[in-house]
Amino acid sequence: MAEAREIPTSEFSMRAVANRLQVTPQSIYYYFKNGNALLAALAEESLAQAPRAPEADWKTYFRQGMLDYRSLLIAADSPALMPEINSSWVRFNDEKSEALLIRMEEFVAVLTQSGFTSQQAIEVWNLGTTLVVRSLVSRLNDPEVQDHWNALRADVDSLGADRFPTLRDVLSEDPTTTVDEWFSRIVEVAVEGVAAVYRAK
Repeated sequence: MAEAREIPTSEFSMRAVANRLQVTPQSIYYYFKNGNALLAALAEESLAQAPRAPEADWKTYFRQGMLDYRSLLIAADSPALMPEINSSWVRFNDEKSEALLIRMEEFVAVLTQSGFTSQQAIEVWNLGTTLVVRSLVSRLNDPEVQDHWNALRADVDSLGADRFPTLRDVLSEDPTTTVDEWFSRIVEVAVEGVAAVYRAK
């Protein structure tokens, strides 16, 4: 697992792990049934060591939980923590995750103690994790956002800027916020939206 953790996402494979250990890939399959099982074990270890959000009021807890989860995923250049949309809200690499279930248990408990029903708390969990996962689909950093902005500007210009006057005007200036600032605002919209929809204080 220590060797696997050192392999960047773009280079990860069971063969790459075996090469680092100077063994055959079949040797690893003795301990892990497949690559997903190895990745899930790595994710489990990382998440178990991640800081927990403070159990203050539910808004602070929800807000900080989303920000911390995103920070954990960004900091790890590991395919184990690459977010996936799969058949469960509490799985990594389609393998069950005790660490995620523990976090979900805590989350649902905090929200139900604040007046949410259990089902509402699970809905809010799903909203928060989905927002974090979607925010990392491309893992853009600030220079890459600028590149995308420039590409969009070029597309609008090439197709005739007069046909897209609103986009032309918006794109005439460079973005003034960072990726982290954008996500912080998304988190605030989520927190206040949950409060409004569920009439929670």
